[in-house]
Amino acid sequence: MEKFTQKIDYNAKTVTMLQALPLQSSNPKILQTLPLQSSKPKLLLHTCCAVCAAGVLARTFSVGVNPPQTLSDFFNITLYFYNPNIDTQTEHDLRAGELVKLLPRFSVANTVIVPYTQTVYNHCTDCIGARLTHTNGYAIAHNYPYVSTVLSVSPHKNAEVINSLGSALCALSHAPTWLFADFKKQNGFKLAGEVASKINLYRQNYCGCGKS
Repeated sequence: MEKFTQKIDYNAKTVTMLQALPLQSSNPKILQTLPLQSSKPKLLLHTCCAVCAAGVLARTFSVGVNPPQTLSDFFNITLYFYNPNIDTQTEHDLRAGELVKLLPRFSVANTVIVPYTQTVYNHCTDCIGARLTHTNGYAIAHNYPYVSTVLSVSPHKNAEVINSLGSALCALSHAPTWLFADFKKQNGFKLAGEVASKINLYRQNYCGCGKS
C-alpha cells in the first residue's frame, strides 16, 4: 500500500470552467476495444470507501460475445484513496484501512492512500471536482492511460456530473482517458452492500463531510 503526498491546487473556478464544456453522455465503449490479455493497461480508480470499491470490483460486464468479465479482466487496477472531505482523521483512517480487505479477494494491482488533510467544501460539485483533479494529477504523473472513480455507486451521487467533471479534466490535460460509468445502475448499490456484508466491511452512514 503506497502513500502519495503531492499537492494539487483546485478551486471553484475550475468547476465552473469544467461545467461549461460539452458532456459526452454515452460511454465510448472502451471495454470493447481492449483485448483480454495478460498485458493489460493501467486504470487508476478513485475510491471513496471499500464498500463502493467492492461493488465495482465484484460486478461483471458483458462485452461482445465474451462471457461476463470483471473490470480487472480488462485493467491492472490501482485504487486511489483521496478524500479530504472526510470530517475526522479517525473516520478517514478507518475507511482507508478497510481497503486492505479487498486485496486478497479481488485482482487489485496496488492501493494508494493519500495522507489525511481535511478540506471543507461548500458544494458537492466542488468536493467531487477537487478529488477528481487530484486523481487525474496522480494518473498523469504516474503514466496511467485510464482513470475513473467509484463515486457513482452511491444513489446520492449524480453520475452525469461525475462523468462530466472527470472527462473534462482528462480533455483539458490531454491525458489520461476517462472511463465513463454509472456503477449504481443494474443494482450496483445493492451489490456493493451484499459484498460488504459478505466480507464484513465497515459501512459508514454518511458521505464524509459534516454536512452529509
